[in-house]
Amino acid sequence: MEIRIGHVETVEDVDRQGNIGVRFLGADADSQVVPVSYTSPTFSVPDGKESHKFTGYVGVPGKGAYVLVGQTADDNKYYYISTITGSANYKDLDKLFGNKTLVGGPEGKYTKAFPFSEDPDTSVYSHDIVPQKYGIESPLGGKLQISDSANKDDLEYFTKLESMTNKKIIADDVSDYIAMENEHGDGLKITSHKYDEEFVPGPGPGGRAAQLQANQNIFIESDSGSVNVQVKGGYQLNIQNESCNVPAMRPNPADTKVGELNIESTSNSVNIRTFNREFIFDPASTSMPSKGIFIDASLFQGVVQVKAGKGGIEFWSDGDVDFNCAGNFNVNAVGDINLTGHSPFALTYWAAQSALNPAPPKFPLPPGPGLVNLNNPLGWTQKPYPTFNNDDLYPID
Repeated sequence: MEIRIGHVETVEDVDRQGNIGVRFLGADADSQVVPVSYTSPTFSVPDGKESHKFTGYVGVPGKGAYVLVGQTADDNKYYYISTITGSANYKDLDKLFGNKTLVGGPEGKYTKAFPFSEDPDTSVYSHDIVPQKYGIESPLGGKLQISDSANKDDLEYFTKLESMTNKKIIADDVSDYIAMENEHGDGLKITSHKYDEEFVPGPGPGGRAAQLQANQNIFIESDSGSVNVQVKGGYQLNIQNESCNVPAMRPNPADTKVGELNIESTSNSVNIRTFNREFIFDPASTSMPSKGIFIDASLFQGVVQVKAGKGGIEFWSDGDVDFNCAGNFNVNAVGDINLTGHSPFALTYWAAQSALNPAPPKFPLPPGPGLVNLNNPLGWTQKPYPTFNNDDLYPID
């Protein structure tokens, strides 16, 4: 086989089969352009199995490239073998072929004629005089790069897939994370155990963590299943809206819904419950720990409102029910207002519940009907302050 150096004059191919037009040294540029068939380092032919097709690696050399071309004795056709790179090679070949210089000096627009080497900080030779990166890059900037770059001062071990507009997927083995993000930094980041090299006991970034972040909306949707958010053995589950509801910081200054937190069900119940599975009540204890469900709007100037339809509103408690307010306590009813102490219905119900909750009542119940006390003097039956929640007892901020 005779191997020759050629200059790619055209990559236009009406047959769309990888044919390129090449001019050999000494040939006239206008008339002596020969067709050359592209070859691939790997190619598969369908074997008859379902969905199989012609597959392989494709990287057709671009117009202006210098290529090695071989002519076979079997069919006397020209076949593409490989592409020449390197600034020194291109300077010499430009002179031999009489082409305009593209590389180096005042005439050349580019400093390097080697892939991934135009930027010295990210080049194949960024850390040493031996090549330590591998990859493929398109003329407009899409790239796949694998870096083994290292020297005594720095390590760059990563695999990166990047688009022409800097959208990328990167697996960084030095910082120990994998990320998928757009050119603005919005995306998904998953860290491994050496990320930041420290243990973070509370909320915040750290090792073996995942972060999904976007400047605008984030949608999580299931069309036919469930969406489950669970903490099975870690710390807290926090849902917060920290948007500032002031006109200057609203997307629409007239929209006062900025900062809301909404939990809705279109056609069924909304259930909020705590199972208290990590706590066993000690009957000998003099006080009940601060565990439960706390709704706290004490720092808010608005109202806490509960509305119900025909089903009504129910409060059921195995202990006391306390109401305390700084203003008037108003009860308005279209029907009667009924208050009953020592209700036989309540006694029967709560006696049946004693097997589920073995905590004894706070005091023995005297025989006979109960009392309804109005303007009862201050005494031990009244609670002087709210029960503290966990944030009151164990502040971490």
